[in-house]
Amino acid sequence: GKRGPPPNALKVVVMSATLEMSVFSDFFSMAPCVHVRGRSFPVTCLYALSPLSDYVEAAVTATLQVHCEEAGFALDAPSDTQAGAGGDGADGDILVFLTGAEEIEACARLLHERAKLLPAHCPKLLAVPMYAALSPAAQLRALEPAPLGVRKAILCTTIAETSLTVPGVRYVIDCGLTKSRQFHADKGVDSLQVVPVSKAAARQRAGRAGRERAGKCFRLYTEHTFSHELENSSPAEILRANLASVTLWLKALGVEDVLAFDFVTPPPRAALMVALEQLLLLGALDVNGALTKAGRQMSQMPLDPPYARALLAAAEHGCVGPMLSLAAIVSVDGALFVGGGAARAGGGGGKDGEDG
Repeated sequence: GKRGPPPNALKVVVMSATLEMSVFSDFFSMAPCVHVRGRSFPVTCLYALSPLSDYVEAAVTATLQVHCEEAGFALDAPSDTQAGAGGDGADGDILVFLTGAEEIEACARLLHERAKLLPAHCPKLLAVPMYAALSPAAQLRALEPAPLGVRKAILCTTIAETSLTVPGVRYVIDCGLTKSRQFHADKGVDSLQVVPVSKAAARQRAGRAGRERAGKCFRLYTEHTFSHELENSSPAEILRANLASVTLWLKALGVEDVLAFDFVTPPPRAALMVALEQLLLLGALDVNGALTKAGRQMSQMPLDPPYARALLAAAEHGCVGPMLSLAAIVSVDGALFVGGGAARAGGGGGKDGEDG
């Protein structure tokens, strides 16, 4: 029969909620794939009839509409209207996906103001922000059960897409957008752009409504957009990231020709050339492309190469302490000095790139 792998062979298990399995299977010589279906309940997806221009306003309107109508009220009903027989009595929270902290805080303010105008007998609505720049205590508020007769609307970024499951959610409102970091090799700068989600991410978001029971997902974009305009999956991060660190690590591992390295998803050649040029200017590589002593030291630091090189220079000038503080500050991806809701909640820095 067919011989299996040696007893002491290294086994690599790649797991992901949104991974394109065929890409990894092909790279690892047609490795077997196993699809594990999660335990979920049916989710009904509903779409916007036409494209929406202001997704924050649309999210606010959709949240109020879902809250009222699922409880048995019409959003424009008279104040003395009683709940219909089919209402859920605020049994089931709403998870609203937005792009970042600023949009979430704006949405929370609007919901707080407009919730006061709901029909008198309509259950109360509690808007709770959740994003990485909030303090742990503030993030835990989104996970706590709502008081009896109160429906919770959790306003979140992609932190609730795959990282954690919020209990009690029955309804999902998906704006169809996310923030993505993009490195521009020609300019040598990063930018944070609002881009459409992929179909895989949209399915992940919708699935959050069916973790505990049957739910509904309200997508703030048309069905045509989902079927014909969204990509099947998000582009690999290596295609949109600064490759200086990756290149330095490969050099430290003994890869001499980085341009010919067999990546799972090959990055743009221009991005690799920019990375090599940057490492040469920093003194991490010599003119022959070989790793220098400084480059070896830089590869051992959990910092981007420019900040690692700055620490080495600080050691020569006797100012490591101040430089460590500066390197720590500029290495934080999320908000470090924040205002608004994050400050009130004691927010600190976060690593969620979508919260800028």
